[in-house]
Amino acid sequence: MKKFIHISIIFALLLALLPAVASAHTGDAPYVVDLLAGQNEDVGDVSVWNDAGNLYVKYELSGNWCLLETHVAVESSAAEIPQTKKNNPIPGQFEYSESYANPPCVQSPEPYVIPLDWDYGEDVFIAAHASVAKPEEGCYEQVWQIGDVEEINTEKGWLENYADEFNWGDPAGPTTMGPSLAQEKPAFTNPFIVGGTPVNEFPFNSNASTQYNYATDFDVQWDGNLPFGGRLTVSWSPGQVGNEQKVVSGDFSTATFDAIGTPSPGEGYFIDKYPLVEHTVLVNPLPFGTHEINFKHTTGDGTFWDWIRLDKVCEQDETGWGDGEDFGGKNWGMYIEYTIQAPPPPVCPELDGESENIEVLNTIPADIRVGALENDAKVRVWKEFEGSLTADLVYDLDEGRSARTNGPNPSELVIPSGEDVCVYYVHLDNVGPSNTVQHTGFLEFAADISGLIISGGDLGTFAGKDLMFAADGSVGDLGTTYPTLAEPDYWRGFDVNYGGNLDEAVFTGSRVDFTMWVVNAHDSFRVILPLVP
Repeated sequence: MKKFIHISIIFALLLALLPAVASAHTGDAPYVVDLLAGQNEDVGDVSVWNDAGNLYVKYELSGNWCLLETHVAVESSAAEIPQTKKNNPIPGQFEYSESYANPPCVQSPEPYVIPLDWDYGEDVFIAAHASVAKPEEGCYEQVWQIGDVEEINTEKGWLENYADEFNWGDPAGPTTMGPSLAQEKPAFTNPFIVGGTPVNEFPFNSNASTQYNYATDFDVQWDGNLPFGGRLTVSWSPGQVGNEQKVVSGDFSTATFDAIGTPSPGEGYFIDKYPLVEHTVLVNPLPFGTHEINFKHTTGDGTFWDWIRLDKVCEQDETGWGDGEDFGGKNWGMYIEYTIQAPPPPVCPELDGESENIEVLNTIPADIRVGALENDAKVRVWKEFEGSLTADLVYDLDEGRSARTNGPNPSELVIPSGEDVCVYYVHLDNVGPSNTVQHTGFLEFAADISGLIISGGDLGTFAGKDLMFAADGSVGDLGTTYPTLAEPDYWRGFDVNYGGNLDEAVFTGSRVDFTMWVVNAHDSFRVILPLVP
C-alpha cells in the first residue's frame, strides 16, 4: 500500500502555525448581550456574529415588547461612534437604521448585514440602539371623541349637555322638546371626518320606523393608528319603549348594540323619553392609515347617537441599548466590544437519512479485506476522508448516470488536486465464502454529491478500471488495511452487467441509490462530496 501523510495531520500542523484568534461565533451560536430598556430592564437580546464576508447584528425582543426603531454603528474604536463632545451618542447619525410599523409588532427583524472590513482577531465597537414599546395593561387614553359626556348640574338637578349634540337647531335642551323630524330632517356629512367636519354635521338623530324615516347609515373617518388596539365607546338612546338596534362595523369585528331604554319620569322631556345606554367594543391593533367606522341605525323609533369616543391602549415607550460599556456622557448609552472571528473550517456534510439496512460506523474499521467485516443484514458506511486532495481523484459516475444503464463515462471524470472534499465509504461483505446476499438501499446527505467511485475488479462493464484501488492512496485512512490486487480481494467493486449480477448505483443531488449483490467476495463504493461551511 502506498505510504502518505494523511491530510488531517497536515491540516492540524497548519492550524498550529496560524495566529490564535477567538473561536468562531455563528448565526446558530452568536455572541449575545441583553437589550436593556430604561437602563435596567431586560427586554430581549442583541446577537452579533460574522462569517468570512459580513458582520451581523440582530435584535430579538421578548415578552410583549415591540421595536419601533433600531440604529447601529460599527467602528474600529469607541471614539469613532457618532457622539457629542460630551460623549453622548447620537443614534440618528449611526450608519445603519430601520423603522418598524406597529402593528404588526416586530420583535425579531432580519439582522443588519455589514460588510466585513476588519481582519480576523481585530476588535470592533458596536453601538446597538433601539426604541421599544409595550402595552400598559388596563390603561386607555383618548384618541378622539364626538359629542359631550353629560355632567350633572347640581343647582338645577339635571344632566347638562344632554341634547346639545342634536343637529336639530334651537331650541333643544335637556328638558324641552326639540323640533320633530316632521319639521326638519337635518343634513349630515358622509363620511364624517374627525378633526375636519364640523360637529353639527354629525347625524346624531336617527329614526327608522315612522313615516319620517331618518335611519342613518354613515361612516366616521379618521387618520392614525392603534399600536396595541383600543376600544370604541358609544353612548346612545334606544327610547323608552320598543327594541332599538344599532350596528357598528369597520376595521374590526361588527358589533350590534341592542337595548330597551329605562324611562326617568319627571326628570325632563329628553331624560324621560330618551334614556341613555352605553356600549363598548374592543378594537384590534390598526396600522397607520385612514380608517373608517360605519354607524347604522337598523331597528326602532326615536333614537339618537349621544357621544362616541375612541380610546387606545396606553403604551410604555423606552430607549434601549445593547448591554456593554457606557459612553460616559450625561445621556445614557452603551457600546459592545466584539472580536472578529475566524470562520470555522469547512466540514463533511452529515448523513441526513439512510435506508434501514444501513449501519453507520462512528470509527473507521481497521481491516476491510474479504472476511474482515462480514455481515449479511447490514451495509456498513463510514466517513473515510475529510480535507484537501493531495492528488487528482478520478471517479466513475457523475450525476444521473446509471451504472447499469449508462456504463462508464466516455471521458475521464476528475476532481483536481487541492480541492476540499469529503469521502464516505460504503461496504458489504457477506458471511462465509459462498452465501449470496443482496441489499438495495439509499443514502441522503446534507449537500449535493460530487461523484461516485464504483470500479475495482475484472468482471462486468467497469472491469479493469480499478478506481477504488487507485483512490486508496489519496483518500484512504492510514489506520485501515485495504483490499489487495489478489483474488478474492480483487473482486471489490461493482460487477455491473455480469452474469445476472444486479449491482447498480446512481445519484441525483444529495441522494444516492444503490444495489449491492455479493456471493464470494465483497462490494464497495465511495461517495465524494464537497466540504461545507
